[in-house]
Amino acid sequence: MEHTVKGYEYKFFHPWLGDGLLTSQGAKWHQRRKILTPAFHFSILKEFVKTFIEEGNRAVKSFNPAEESIIEDVMLFTSHHTLNAICETSMGISLSDFDQFQQYRQTIHHMGKLVFNR
Repeated sequence: MEHTVKGYEYKFFHPWLGDGLLTSQGAKWHQRRKILTPAFHFSILKEFVKTFIEEGNRAVKSFNPAEESIIEDVMLFTSHHTLNAICETSMGISLSDFDQFQQYRQTIHHMGKLVFNR
């Protein structure tokens, strides 16, 4: 059976994420993918549509129409709202209400920049 071979960039995630679905490849990736596939079935994902819409609305509201809204770093903006939606749907925790998660957000953003720039 032929499996996907991950790109060179994925090796930078290993120290941080370990050998999970995102970083594994070959037979190990296939086995883990089979385990997780049911969690992404359409009927399961339908339950999260409300959360995605709410977070999308928060993203739109974060633009102040009375002032010029300039986003200098689109990745920072999108990752902020994406992380909110991921944490709320996967762990039931809304990061949008807590400033204490800023360091976590910044670390994720910094890792993304490092991987992207390599």
